[in-house]
Amino acid sequence: MKKFGGGWILINNDWLSQLTVLKNLIPGGKCQMTNTEWRSWDQFNGSSANTHFCLALNKYTHFPTYTEMRQDKVRFEGYTPGKSDTFDAYTDCYGTQWQGSFCFGPTAEMYSMNTKNLSLSNGKKSSVYNRYIKLKKPASDFELRSREEGPQKEGVLWKEGAIYLR
Repeated sequence: MKKFGGGWILINNDWLSQLTVLKNLIPGGKCQMTNTEWRSWDQFNGSSANTHFCLALNKYTHFPTYTEMRQDKVRFEGYTPGKSDTFDAYTDCYGTQWQGSFCFGPTAEMYSMNTKNLSLSNGKKSSVYNRYIKLKKPASDFELRSREEGPQKEGVLWKEGAIYLR
């Protein structure tokens, strides 16, 4: 790939399902990954769950080693069945109860895709986030993680932007 000097692995909505396997660690919530978007939410479709924890992990054992990560033009959109609930995304990737997050990277060194805490109501879009990260040590595992705990019927979509590994 020629972008940003070349040599990157692209992880976007077209490639996410091919490079990773999706796990829902708390079945009461809902995780959905298609070739056009990543969705994650709690208390949808009549569920009584107050939480979700969605993980996309390496699909291949020969995943290449990388030392750099870059996110380019990443943007989120809030999603709820009504108009009053909001999805609160925090920057803490190892957060505690009642905190949402949307993170990527190797398990030992996760980074939030949003660079500041945000609250998205139905249909509201976040800012566009760009960042470059040099890992503290080389990694060959990758995950994309989204979580939220709370009583609202809320969620977030990731449709726009990409992550690059090199």
